[in-house]
Amino acid sequence: MNMVIGFLVACLLTVIVVRLLYPLALKLEWIDRPDGVRKRHDGEIPLIGGPSIILGFLCAVLIMG
Repeated sequence: MNMVIGFLVACLLTVIVVRLLYPLALKLEWIDRPDGVRKRHDGEIPLIGGPSIILGFLCAVLIMG
C-alpha cells in the first residue's frame, strides 16, 4: 500500500510542478521547435517534463522516507 501512495504522491507532485514551470518555460524560451526533419511535432513543446518528473519523484521519496 505504501508503494501505491508513493506513486500517487509522485504523480500529483509532477502535475503540480508541470503547471508551475510551464509559464516559466515559455518565458525563458525553454522550448523545442520542430525542424521538419527529425522533430516532427506540430508546435513548440516546453522542455519541462524531465525536471518535473525528477522533482515529483524526489519529493515522494522524501515524504515516504
